[in-house]
Amino acid sequence: MNHSEFGRLLQALREERDNPKTGYPLTQKDLDDICKFPNGRVGRIERGEINVFDEETLVKLADALELICLCLLYTSPSPRDGLLSRMPSSA
Repeated sequence: MNHSEFGRLLQALREERDNPKTGYPLTQKDLDDICKFPNGRVGRIERGEINVFDEETLVKLADALELICLCLLYTSPSPRDGLLSRMPSSA
């Protein structure tokens, strides 16, 4: 995902969340305030002007948007996996 696509994703997620104080969708300024970002940072991210994100920025955005991060790690099956899940042919 490039920085422009990330910006569009952030905008879509932000617009789906309501500001608990107003009941209206979060504005860029609302999200800046919640994340304690300098004013205009969310707008710059959404426009694709910022393309490097540190972990703290991503965590603040995820927390503010109440995102649940599920990380799946794909690994090729271990030879031991088959031993644990196979039923003996005589069973």
